[in-house]
Amino acid sequence: VLGLTPQWAAADPNAGDPRWGAGSASPPADTNTWASYVNAVASRYGDRIGAYEVWNEVNLKTFWTGTPGEMARLTKLARDQIKSITPNATVLAPSVTTRLSSGGRFSAAFLSEMKTAGIGLGAAFDAWAIHTYPAGNAGVSFDGGCNADPSKGQTPQDCIDGMNPKLAAQQRVNDVRQWQQAVIGAVGLTSGALEKPIWDTEINYGLAGPGIIPGVDWSDEQGAALMQYTFADSAALGIDNTFWYQFTATPYSLLGVQMTPSTPGTLSAWSAPAAVTLDTEYQLPVINGCGFRFKMTCPNADLKQADLSSSRLGGSNLNGANLYRVNLSDSSFRGSTAVNTRFYEANLTNLYAPNSNFSRSNMMRVKAADADFRGANLRNVDFRGADLRKADFRGADLRDVDFRGADLRGADLRTNLTAGANLKDAKTADALGLRGFR
Repeated sequence: VLGLTPQWAAADPNAGDPRWGAGSASPPADTNTWASYVNAVASRYGDRIGAYEVWNEVNLKTFWTGTPGEMARLTKLARDQIKSITPNATVLAPSVTTRLSSGGRFSAAFLSEMKTAGIGLGAAFDAWAIHTYPAGNAGVSFDGGCNADPSKGQTPQDCIDGMNPKLAAQQRVNDVRQWQQAVIGAVGLTSGALEKPIWDTEINYGLAGPGIIPGVDWSDEQGAALMQYTFADSAALGIDNTFWYQFTATPYSLLGVQMTPSTPGTLSAWSAPAAVTLDTEYQLPVINGCGFRFKMTCPNADLKQADLSSSRLGGSNLNGANLYRVNLSDSSFRGSTAVNTRFYEANLTNLYAPNSNFSRSNMMRVKAADADFRGANLRNVDFRGADLRKADFRGADLRDVDFRGADLRGADLRTNLTAGANLKDAKTADALGLRGFR
């Protein structure tokens, strides 16, 4: 980890936590000193260092008081220096903590500043770095009538009435998803940022915070379960490397899960993560709480204005979902179901959706030029005012479809299922198959 800043080099000599030293959270006063320092480290250690994390937990004022833009420039400078000396070294983005929503906001702003500065993602860092400690009380319930009295040697641990490793691990999953959603929202689903590996360079449970949330201790048996859930979740969440913080010779009071010679169960689970399977599957990326990889199973989801362009979503279930102004342009939706779904003003341009079921959906004013609806169930769909130029409806069920005011110029409407369809005021020049309509 390359940061923090020595006081003599700090733009603000007073910034930072006294534990790390005055000035430690400040940006450098002169970026040339930063470049020289990184060059000296890479030159001295060469290929003995395989990976560099540019900074530690930049979303926390304890470690960084500068702006995302300043950190973007330091990251680019660091990568330039490192790659000039050890081209095969991995340069990680500055890490953020996922237990706070500020982690996602910082990553999003960091990417935005790179774009503004004309810094290509490929020239800035090789992989993401996140720290996924959940809140100290994740998976823990407390006796509300218990008052821990420090004067009597009591701690919050004395007030615990339940601890559930699976729920604690689930909180970590939710935190990671929140961060991923922030990144996706910043760059869209087709960005190269989503192709970069993700490294979780610090994970443990039961650490105190945020705020006044107390820390708790997990037993060796519980620690082993948390190990198992964490490694399996990392694999399902697309996290490529997971680093536990940390092995110590004796117990370390900061940590809830200990990795010492006296915790054999936890150490065994750490050494054999590949043997773990879970009954819960997580899909990525995540948009507004709805996860997907090659399909979305999110009935009744709120996905309004989400950018899902160029997605592969065959076999999805979005029945009853709110897709107001969603962008599904150039996406595959083959064999999917979106019954009674709100697509109002959605962008469905060049959507590939043969044999899908859209019955009773609101598709008013959608942009669906060149969309492929062959064999789709569109019965009772409201297409009023929609742009359906050159859309392909061959073999589709168009019974009771409302096409009033729609633009159907050049569309292919050759199908036998047209009873009750309404074409009043629709533009139909060059459309095929109009003989079947009344």
